Amino acid sequence: MLCQDLAQALSRYGIHVEAAHDGDEDEDGEVVIATTVHVQVPTFGEAPRVVVKALRGQFRCYPPRSTLAELASDLRCALDDVPSACASSSLH
Repeated sequence: MLCQDLAQALSRYGIHVEAAHDGDEDEDGEVVIATTVHVQVPTFGEAPRVVVKALRGQFRCYPPRSTLAELASDLRCALDDVPSACASSSLH
């Protein structure tokens, strides 16, 4: 899946997207939602997943999601759980 296509689809679910970067054979793509929240878009294999950067450089990864509705729901939960992310992003 191309990150730009995913970003447009998430926008239709009311998720504000800051940036989208397609991956390559060495690195997965990502759709940036906020400073601490992004969607990892695997180049090979699995479905996209929400990733939240926590304190001390740790990451919390949601399970891969095969539907946009589930992915948007995970993003809303991630943004609700991270106050700094909510300040730098918005839900429409």
